[in-house]
Amino acid sequence: MYTGIWVGGNQDPIFLRDLFSSTKIPGGTVSCCNRSRYTNAEVDKLVEDAVNATDKAKAKQLYTKTWDMVSNDLPLLPLWYPANIVVSNKRMATSRCPAVATGAF
Repeated sequence: MYTGIWVGGNQDPIFLRDLFSSTKIPGGTVSCCNRSRYTNAEVDKLVEDAVNATDKAKAKQLYTKTWDMVSNDLPLLPLWYPANIVVSNKRMATSRCPAVATGAF
């Protein structure tokens, strides 16, 4: 299985629904996001339960279980990932680069 990259949009675990839910397989009226066409009914249920959970601890547990299931099903190979390079100088004391790849400084 492979993935592309979404810069600035994959810090929230809700992206697991887009990447791995069978409801997001392109075709018909669905234009994105599960391009690998991964299908697992248990993953679908786990990720929907996590998305709809009001308890953050429970959601974290469900997302973790989702990721574990996907990881155990087959290997995942990112085809591209950005290399963030920041060049700075001590004179630029207010320059900050966030830990996430949003492109904002």
